[in-house]
Amino acid sequence: MKSRYLIAAASAAVLASSFAMAQDQAAPASTDESCATLQTKFDADVMTANSANVGQAQSLREEGAKLCSEGNEAEGVAKLKEALTLIEGGQAPEQAPQS
Repeated sequence: MKSRYLIAAASAAVLASSFAMAQDQAAPASTDESCATLQTKFDADVMTANSANVGQAQSLREEGAKLCSEGNEAEGVAKLKEALTLIEGGQAPEQAPQS
């Protein structure tokens, strides 16, 4: 009889920990600042953009997507935000010299 309780308790612990891990992993993807969200927004906005900077913005979007796919999400997000600023008619921030 005790083995039934142990099996039930162990099963409940495994299910609870799996649920908690799934919640932790899902959290970053729901932010408005994720690579995928920004890429999707860019792709939708570029279709209606009247900006003369669309070509430069597209290059920044590709660079941002590449950085994201390489695991460098912070820099990728920054490039994607810069691309969105350009197609919305704004000016891209000055680029820091790269060494």
